[in-house]
Amino acid sequence: MLPAAIQTVLGLIKVIGAVYDVVTLPVYFLLQQPWTRCLGRTEEKQKNGKVFKKLILGDYQWLTFEEADRKVDLTARGLLSIGAKPRQHVVILAETRVEWFLTAQACFRTNIPLVTLYATLSDDGIVSAVNVTEVTHLVTSSDLLPRVLKVVDKMPLLTHIVYMENPNAKPPAPLAQGPQ
Repeated sequence: MLPAAIQTVLGLIKVIGAVYDVVTLPVYFLLQQPWTRCLGRTEEKQKNGKVFKKLILGDYQWLTFEEADRKVDLTARGLLSIGAKPRQHVVILAETRVEWFLTAQACFRTNIPLVTLYATLSDDGIVSAVNVTEVTHLVTSSDLLPRVLKVVDKMPLLTHIVYMENPNAKPPAPLAQGPQ
């Protein structure tokens, strides 16, 4: 038990800290400007018809901090609602894109460790990584979904596959059985 004087001083320090937080919150809110744009991308169509996403300083499709935070929150809630749990790995198998980043942030926010796989990994490499890390949830892109579905039977612990849409792609055919 601490002497009364020390307890009083510690209590005052806590009160001063709380008052400081309350007083400065509006200032930090204005300085951080959660309504400003923070994430963007641009797409360039190649001669062969492929869409190449790259950094060009202009004509971005932007999200504000507020929009990004909302998407991260919804993604985190979605992962938790389908059974992803804190301290249990989730795999992201996709090219780097805004949705990849938002999914990673959702995992960080919910204390879900992230296993990232390169999109260039072979099918056997994907199977090995998923089985070694014992993941039950895999997030991928609609472009890579056919590769995952081709080897899904070799990943017995995998229960859920979440895919990030490609606005130009047709939705995949539903699975008869296996992961949801």
